[in-house]
Amino acid sequence: MLDEHHWLGHHLFGETMRYVAELEDGTWVALSGFGSAALACRARESFIGWSDAQRYRRLRYVTNQQRYCILPAGRRRNLASFVLARTLRRLSGDYQARWGHPVVMVETFVDPARHVGTCYAASGFTPLGQTSGYGRRNGAWVHHGHAKMVFGRMLRRDATRLLTASFDHPALAPTSVVLDLNALDFDGREGLVECLSGVADTRKRRGVRHDQAVVLAIATCATLAGARGVAAIGEYAADLPQEVLARLGARYQPTKGRYVAPHGRTIARALARVEADQLDTVVGSWLFDQVRRGHVAEEQLVLALDGKAMRGALRADGKAVHLFAAMAQGTGVIVAQTQVDEKSNEITAFAPVLKGLDLQGALVTADAMHTQVEHARHLVEDRHADYLFQVKANQPNLLAALRSIPETDWSQEHTTTTRGHGRLDHRHVQVAALPESVTFPHAAQAIRVYRERADLTDSLISDETSYYITSVTPERADPDRLGTHIRGHWGIENKIHWVRDWAYDEDRHQLRAPGTLAQTLATLRNLAISILRLQGATNITATLRWIARDPTRAVTLIGC
Repeated sequence: MLDEHHWLGHHLFGETMRYVAELEDGTWVALSGFGSAALACRARESFIGWSDAQRYRRLRYVTNQQRYCILPAGRRRNLASFVLARTLRRLSGDYQARWGHPVVMVETFVDPARHVGTCYAASGFTPLGQTSGYGRRNGAWVHHGHAKMVFGRMLRRDATRLLTASFDHPALAPTSVVLDLNALDFDGREGLVECLSGVADTRKRRGVRHDQAVVLAIATCATLAGARGVAAIGEYAADLPQEVLARLGARYQPTKGRYVAPHGRTIARALARVEADQLDTVVGSWLFDQVRRGHVAEEQLVLALDGKAMRGALRADGKAVHLFAAMAQGTGVIVAQTQVDEKSNEITAFAPVLKGLDLQGALVTADAMHTQVEHARHLVEDRHADYLFQVKANQPNLLAALRSIPETDWSQEHTTTTRGHGRLDHRHVQVAALPESVTFPHAAQAIRVYRERADLTDSLISDETSYYITSVTPERADPDRLGTHIRGHWGIENKIHWVRDWAYDEDRHQLRAPGTLAQTLATLRNLAISILRLQGATNITATLRWIARDPTRAVTLIGC
């Protein structure tokens, strides 16, 4: 049919798709053929704005409508644009099914001596310009002098961004693990590897062959691949191919003519001598910048503070290493961490863990241990932030004052119900003005949360009432939002502590090493989990297995 009705005939090239449009009685009215995009087209390249490297890598996601023929039976008003629109709606899915990848843009060339492209204009195509009048003949470019009009149509609103992104977007190569590498800033002075090079190297200069930043980068990649300890990191490094070692900046040995990975014992010694607090500061600052970059300005940034004991990692006095961390609610990213002094508790670590973070306008949530006058004043007066603290028996007078608030002073309940783990959870949140007897610094309102846990038949299992105090005024947050922050506080247990225990078996890791090695390993785990959270991972364990199957994936995830 194309040989009979189209001047170019039926030949298509590349990854082709052929369509027939027919009436209800089976009469063919239109033929459409798609194939691989033109290797080079100045008007298209200018419109997309991609580099030559990006074009060679992603040209397959652009298709060319190489043939479009309205048959004699289809010569009726608006049929050409109607058929074209219907075809474009299914085109990307058909490419995915047949060729294993989608397409996000369609291009086509129109000979102005024959047509003016009216149906393309009616179907949302954009005129991109004209060709220069060259064509390929017998493998060479020949000037034929017949310039053609170039039209383009994006099949996604973000198609240009996908085609010009630094990394392949998940939409271009869907897999069981979906990560968006463009969500992080890896380049320049703010890049992760550049930040790791800022950690002071305390090793003696004599005999040092491997840069500390390279060791930290390898350890980060190994942790992203699921390595649980120093021995596993060493084994991972020993198996790295030359390509990955080169990308990580490993030492090149001229006599052997190849890149050399640091030995496992070298990695162990280097990690044991890392200044863990400085590493936490560097990593936390970089992650905090990533959170700030993706944060919506109109919403308040909320940080949840909580501690975790590494049960298997014991200090010289036989006590477990205890770490105190801050997590950005919503993202599940650890933005700060510090080790609790062996002769103290989490209270003394409150201000140090937040040091260096820009908290202006942020909200900090913490459990009842941190419902302290000094903490409230530090956040509001020194850091220009807000607080939301739980009130328990460690503040007996404050708790009694909140419990004494008359029932009529509490606001209308805001109720939410969630289902999970074989039960129903009902939460009823109310707020109230504070009694005059409350002198807690900068307190603006009280919060009461009544929780009911029931089985799936809604039979009551347990219930409890909790009280909270916050510096956030009623004008800035209603009961619904405050209830979300209270519930989100415990995300640090589910998104970080639980993952470190189950994905990395942290609590059973019996580390007996001097210095701060346990804290360093915990920081690397926080970094790995946070990178995956920022890039859209929902199942951390499955993602770790996915990364472990290809060593180039981890090095790409850290921007090398």
